[in-house]
Amino acid sequence: MSAREITRIVAPILSALALVAGCGREPAQPRNLLLVVLDTTRADHLSCYGHERRTTPTIDALAGAGARFEAAFSQSSLTPVSAASFLTGTWPHRTGVRSLFVVGSETLSGEVPSLFELLRASGRRTAAFVSAKPMGRQYGLDRGFELYDDDLTETARRHGSSASPTPPSARPRRPPSARWPGSQSTPASPSR
Repeated sequence: MSAREITRIVAPILSALALVAGCGREPAQPRNLLLVVLDTTRADHLSCYGHERRTTPTIDALAGAGARFEAAFSQSSLTPVSAASFLTGTWPHRTGVRSLFVVGSETLSGEVPSLFELLRASGRRTAAFVSAKPMGRQYGLDRGFELYDDDLTETARRHGSSASPTPPSARPRRPPSARWPGSQSTPASPSR
């Protein structure tokens, strides 16, 4: 019997065994996903990417416990355009967001599902805590999030600017931790 004939016989058997082995098991609990987006940050100034001084201990801890990418490429140098692409996995011409400066008329297209819409539809909890105006809901980047906190009032107060993209009347008054159940959990016992 040739190797090709053996493969034709053995491959379906192994496939069937793999399917049967998976039957009856409890599905694994979905893992948590934390996406950290940094705008205008040089990787070579982060400790986890080789900076000689310990400049980013919290980011280093997150990178050590999760996935850290050695190479990431942006679809645009404009934050909302790039964010729309990585939230949907598609090109800027499909997302509907192509400019930083045309606010309101260029928002995330309803024809393109976002990662967080898919996660939420599968029963996952979703939240975003935004600290930069170019990631604000005015670009439609809040789609799919149960909570999208882009209130920059505290940042504006600290730095003396008017940076909040959301009108005060539309913002909840409680701090993000009070609005997001489980936000006080520890990494050892993450909440869903």
